[in-house]
Amino acid sequence: MIVEWHQIAGLLLLGVGVFWIVRRKVPVGVEGSPPSYFLTGRKAVIAGAVAIAIGIAFLVGLPQ
Repeated sequence: MIVEWHQIAGLLLLGVGVFWIVRRKVPVGVEGSPPSYFLTGRKAVIAGAVAIAIGIAFLVGLPQ
């Protein structure tokens, strides 16, 4: 079985989504500089759920 890039990306997104939900804190900002602000509480859980949903879509497979 060959592992494709979208399966790896899906697993990473699942992990990030679970991490954000458990931690309930998501840093937001430009890469390479400190976060401008943090999503916390309900907004962080929603962001984690969106990341998990996208991860599942990647795991199921992208249309060829």
